[in-house]
Amino acid sequence: TEGGKLTFDGVTVRAIPSDSAVSYYQPFIMATGNATMDAQNSTFTNLGWDWNASYGVSWVEGSTGTVTDSTFSSNFIGAYTSRATGMTFRDSIFRDNSLYGLDPHTYISSLTIDHVTADGNHAHGIIFSDHVTNSSITNSTSRDNGENGIMMDEYSTSNRITGNTVTGNTGDGLVTATSGTNTFTSNTVS
Repeated sequence: TEGGKLTFDGVTVRAIPSDSAVSYYQPFIMATGNATMDAQNSTFTNLGWDWNASYGVSWVEGSTGTVTDSTFSSNFIGAYTSRATGMTFRDSIFRDNSLYGLDPHTYISSLTIDHVTADGNHAHGIIFSDHVTNSSITNSTSRDNGENGIMMDEYSTSNRITGNTVTGNTGDGLVTATSGTNTFTSNTVS
């Protein structure tokens, strides 16, 4: 939707992979142009491909929304945001996605991530990248991912990472790369 409102409540959105040579072109869901997209008690699976924010389920260009009690699995990226505002992800699962589980990206602030689980993703479980600021990840679990558990990347600063469990990731647990002034407290890493 561009500038509209989408609400997913108690539904499953699933793409059926094609057997053709172009099967990497998968359907996706995107809110753009100051749209609002909310999801609760819903599942999103087999969505997205590697092109221009069509990664799975995305909020871009001033869009906002709240996600609660939902699952994002087997997508290219579980959920992606870019230049979104005031997003909340709570009590949700990001599992077995081809790249990242949850990827807030590019000039976002005031993002809340609370009680989420990112597990079995092929790259990072949760990554803040490219100026994600003044946001929080609390009481969450990032485990058994193909790269790092929780990562602050490319000037993602002034974030609070508190009370999380990060375990069994192939890379490192908590990582910062060119991202100072983040606060890490009461996390368990193994």
